[in-house]
Amino acid sequence: MEYLYKCVQIYVDVMNNLYVVPTSRSEKWGGAIMEIDLITQLNSPYTDDELEETLLKAMQLCYTKEPSDDLKSTAIEKFLNVKGYGRAVKDKKLITFEWSKETGFTVTPTCKLQKKGYINLGDNEIFVLGHDFEKDALANAVRECITLSIIK
Repeated sequence: MEYLYKCVQIYVDVMNNLYVVPTSRSEKWGGAIMEIDLITQLNSPYTDDELEETLLKAMQLCYTKEPSDDLKSTAIEKFLNVKGYGRAVKDKKLITFEWSKETGFTVTPTCKLQKKGYINLGDNEIFVLGHDFEKDALANAVRECITLSIIK
């Protein structure tokens, strides 16, 4: 099946370890894009090659598994063995790595607002890589987004 959009969530802890989470569409919840239980942890320090390889593999995993429809716990909660999404992502930044048929690859930093969740920082902060990007461009964009992403 051909998809028009894919998204990978990248959670970043205080030690710059990454939790890379592919997504899939939930038929039960009206086609909502949800994280799936195929998380890869990438511990700091990591090379640009390791970072890009991990992210591109995660992108390939999108839509390969149905998301959990019970809503009792998210993929990141299960992976970290923590109850509650808020506790699982406490002190974690979020970066979105997306692909669309129209735009190609983009990387977006976010701002985490306490008790409100994550919001994109804005159109000016989105790194548009296009359909084909040079070696290390993805890693550089993600590293810049780690710096730009904030927790308030």
